[in-house]
Amino acid sequence: MGKRRDYNRESVEVCRNCKGSGVVHGPAAFHAHGREVDPEAVECAVCKGSGRVRKSLAVRVTIEPYVNAGGR
Repeated sequence: MGKRRDYNRESVEVCRNCKGSGVVHGPAAFHAHGREVDPEAVECAVCKGSGRVRKSLAVRVTIEPYVNAGGR
């Protein structure tokens, strides 16, 4: 006989891709005269600009008897 438990949890967290700002910056580009051009800010593809994401966890714990092959 065994025992099984299921745990489900949802939470709202800060987006790790944009650090909660909702925008990400592309790589810095270089100008023809040697100066850096400021990277353009675009909407974060992970959180769609909200700065937050929903995180869902589903965990299953199964406990079963251990049968030793050595006889004990």
